[in-house]
Amino acid sequence: MRPLATIEEFREAVEKRCLVIARDAKFGDRVHRLPCTFVTAHNFKMKMVANQGRTGGFFEIAEEEAAGVRRCPKCEGS
Repeated sequence: MRPLATIEEFREAVEKRCLVIARDAKFGDRVHRLPCTFVTAHNFKMKMVANQGRTGGFFEIAEEEAAGVRRCPKCEGS
């Protein structure tokens, strides 16, 4: 699991079509395959830059790390 801490890291993950977990204190964790319409640069900036990751974060993960975690209904983590 590798944290995505900067917008540059997030954009690289989108370009590589990485599997990510979005950790969220309010809504729970969810696995996404980037690019996903539910995980945008704007969402990333709000959570990680404006709110300094207080309510969660984004992490690049391997498929094995996604086992048992809820999948995004839009991209289905695939």
